[in-house]
Amino acid sequence: MIKYNGSQNTATEITDKLEGIGKRIKLIRKRRKMTQSELAGKEITRNMLSRIENGYALPSLPTLIHISDKLGVPVSALLDDCFLDDHNRSKAIRNAREYMKQGRYDAALKIITNPDIISDDETALIITECKLALSRENIGMRKYFDAYENLKAAENKSHDTIYSSAGSAYIASLYKALAKAMLPVSDNNISCSPPEFDNYIDLYIYLRLIDLFDKGNIVKAVNLASLCEISDRLLSAHIAAKLDMANGRYREAEAKLKQITESEKNSPTALGGLMLYRIYWELEQCAKGENDYVLAYTYREEKLKLYSLMSGIKL
Repeated sequence: MIKYNGSQNTATEITDKLEGIGKRIKLIRKRRKMTQSELAGKEITRNMLSRIENGYALPSLPTLIHISDKLGVPVSALLDDCFLDDHNRSKAIRNAREYMKQGRYDAALKIITNPDIISDDETALIITECKLALSRENIGMRKYFDAYENLKAAENKSHDTIYSSAGSAYIASLYKALAKAMLPVSDNNISCSPPEFDNYIDLYIYLRLIDLFDKGNIVKAVNLASLCEISDRLLSAHIAAKLDMANGRYREAEAKLKQITESEKNSPTALGGLMLYRIYWELEQCAKGENDYVLAYTYREEKLKLYSLMSGIKL
């Protein structure tokens, strides 16, 4: 029995303290999937531990140290919810980062998105980085729809953190725009800020040109193409084909587009693979422009085969 001298408020505070410590011990024990007997060990009885967990007894300092050691948490985590939350968050971040070093991004995400972990700028950054990494893995396996979903998630989550990791927010937005322009997906329009580093300048210009072509702003597209040079061979070839199509030169456009598909068959690349659905659709348009509907049907079949491969849906 607990003795006290003072008001009813003091008794209430003591009761709250007892219940708080007991609840935290019980919560962590269950998370560790430990029985009361396993946690009690030889140092305390199971009955005493039960009384502590249910708020009927206050553990002595040696008992508290024993319990914290067995649970693998600091004593402070048992005394205050804030300490417990901070401990859980710090441990989750450390474990998630370790999984990321091993390339186990799904495992890192599972830890860091646990409902018990308080979200903050750092956890949002980890989620952004994991989603970006998973999108790259998806593209490597030609799972482009999965890549698109991970890129969307990365872009959305990047707005929840003040931290930047090699321009992760911009990269996610840029590649999401590329996937949206290349794949048969429906989503809200997105905007990419002009890049601040040279590695992505080709992709940025390419996407702006594709957007102009898609909206029918051919004159603006031609003017921009004449002012800007795209050094990437694949992107440059596609824009050249688009210019041919805009001027009704379907045979020339078809030849350029077929070179891209042949190049991808012989030396597949992540970027080129992502473009293929769009390329086959444009080859179909070129064939129709030349009134060759048999060839248009062939290109359409190739496009549908690729869609089936990307989506896992048998057509």
